[in-house]
Amino acid sequence: MKNLKPILTMAMPILISLAISACGPEPESVAVQPQPVKVYEVSAVDTENVRRFPAVIEASEVANISAKVSGQVTQRLVHPGDEVTAGDLLFTIDDIDFKLNVAQAQANFTLAKVSFDRVESSRQKNIATQADYDNAKSNLDKAKVALQQSQNQLDNTRIFAPISGTVVRVNADRYDFINAAHTVVTLHSTDNFDVKFQVPSDLIRRYNGDPSDIKAKVSVNTLTDQLFDAQFKSFSADSDRSTRSFNLTLTMATPQQNKGNLFPGMDANVFVNLSDLNKDVTILVPSHAVFQSNNQNWVWKVQGDKVSKTAIIMGELYDGFISISEGLQPGNIIVEAGVQQLSDGQAIKVWTGE
Repeated sequence: MKNLKPILTMAMPILISLAISACGPEPESVAVQPQPVKVYEVSAVDTENVRRFPAVIEASEVANISAKVSGQVTQRLVHPGDEVTAGDLLFTIDDIDFKLNVAQAQANFTLAKVSFDRVESSRQKNIATQADYDNAKSNLDKAKVALQQSQNQLDNTRIFAPISGTVVRVNADRYDFINAAHTVVTLHSTDNFDVKFQVPSDLIRRYNGDPSDIKAKVSVNTLTDQLFDAQFKSFSADSDRSTRSFNLTLTMATPQQNKGNLFPGMDANVFVNLSDLNKDVTILVPSHAVFQSNNQNWVWKVQGDKVSKTAIIMGELYDGFISISEGLQPGNIIVEAGVQQLSDGQAIKVWTGE
């Protein structure tokens, strides 16, 4: 017992401290913030009859803007890479001489009008002859045309953008002297892009020579996790002599979130969907939306503001996408990126990229 007294004496402060801690207030819980995630809407495509073709992205509309009058450039208002809107001012040309031409044409028109009014008054009094009247009327018409032409030339000293798009090339600078018909700016439209590729004759034959109803999706090599809807635009009925294939052009609207990421010249792939010829369809999802756990493949299905761990059965790989034979239906929303940071039932917030 004598040996226990020093031990109890040393332990008492620790026991008291633990007792006070146990009686103290509980620590406040920290609110868990929803996990931002990028999502993908599941869609069905015809994988039994999907044909893939290499393609290239081109500008849907190209404007080579030329000067209509010769003169010295006084202002250059754009540079390569600038985004412009239809009607924006691009260049101005020295207009001093053109203003003088308008003033002279205006004076000639005023004189011709006075002369015509005098002859017309005399003609009504049978003083002037019909020939005098016709000559005065002709001079007035010529003066009017000359005035309009000089005004048009003055207006053409200001060069405007005919379409909205991106400035690709600028071929003149301030103080340069340019001639009429000289191309000063090249614009590419950015609201739509064309997708050009070649298809073999057997595919054209399956469409009875008219591929206007062709169903296709496009993946761009720099945006491999996205598929874009594309519509038929044009078709060359004459095959290429070297490849014996037919040139086909699709068009697609530029998604708002991808403006600035798509450019003419980019490589792409076109997936031609033959579902109207064969009805066997399956589902494609981005490959990085799938993860593995306990020897099973899974995706995170979005249900309201939470995620649910959903087992799937995978099929073939299609250029960054995986076919899903079981576990998903068209219209399901799944998490596309950040799948390793989630847990079943976790609250999420859809990331819009804004």
